[in-house]
Amino acid sequence: MNLLTDESEPELATQFGELAIIAAILLGRDDDTGMAIYCKGAILSRQGTFREATTLLDEAQAYLRSADNSAQLANCLYDSAICYDKPPVST
Repeated sequence: MNLLTDESEPELATQFGELAIIAAILLGRDDDTGMAIYCKGAILSRQGTFREATTLLDEAQAYLRSADNSAQLANCLYDSAICYDKPPVST
């Protein structure tokens, strides 16, 4: 199942991301927590929720730095740059 393209339940992917973060925090490993937060941020960015995505991606970067996961940190920084490049959504 592709949670990012399923039109019937758009919130399912973000709920899955939140559950992954909780599970990773309970495991207590910075690398797992960073990756879970990064995944949820990436999901939000693909859904067009760029402001919330950048907040999560910035948080993920701190965990990935702490875990010394430079490969995933580079990916996270790239996704952050894409989000920061998007125009803010007017409310």
